[in-house]
Amino acid sequence: MSLVSFDAENIISRLVEAMLPRFSDQKLGLYIVLDLSFSDYGYADDGNTKEREALHVREYFSFLFVRPSNYTKVFFYRPSKDAKGLTLDPSYSKEPVLWTLECDHDSCWRSDGMRQITKIYFEATKQFEGRLKSGKPLTHYDISQCHNLSFASPYYVELDKFTQVYSDAPRYSEIERLYWIHMNKIDFSNLEMFNCSDIKKYGQHGLFIKGSEDYQREVSYCKRCLGIGDSIELPRNY
Repeated sequence: MSLVSFDAENIISRLVEAMLPRFSDQKLGLYIVLDLSFSDYGYADDGNTKEREALHVREYFSFLFVRPSNYTKVFFYRPSKDAKGLTLDPSYSKEPVLWTLECDHDSCWRSDGMRQITKIYFEATKQFEGRLKSGKPLTHYDISQCHNLSFASPYYVELDKFTQVYSDAPRYSEIERLYWIHMNKIDFSNLEMFNCSDIKKYGQHGLFIKGSEDYQREVSYCKRCLGIGDSIELPRNY
């Protein structure tokens, strides 16, 4: 599990399960931004004597969850070090942004999909190594930490562009996991949950963007379940 104090992996996986059920619209994503900050204010053990320069480290990074089947896709984005303001948040970008597919699995997405959290945590705290407090090495307990969900996340996004960079890349290679993604924020009022009674025959149903191809297919399925129309097969792209 993550070493971040608020148990990020567990909290985020619970949010995903609650907000984005499996078998949801293939164009629908749940977007989450994490803001991790670490500070050594430079005071001695007495809390008043300033004995060293303060050091502040802050990390922003994003996750995108897509659940068009029983598998969950987890994408990861980390902005460049010189990014500031809205450039820290790829959902504001007018152009597609390069994301990495961390995991596409029915269960391991909760751990493998979010392993970057622990990696970034250690990268950040490593910058405090060698600092002394009242002549003793600084410990994790001496570092003030604040970890939050940022930019009003989580929220729903519609995937306007979703393209694998190297579609013919070798399986399990690093380049296979690169995707160009452009997204638009979408309000919950534009979404609809389906719960077809004939689950065994027509499969499970999730959350859909009103008017999308997946939405039209689910409407057709449910009409057939109720005996008021014929089913229209609309293929999923992934």
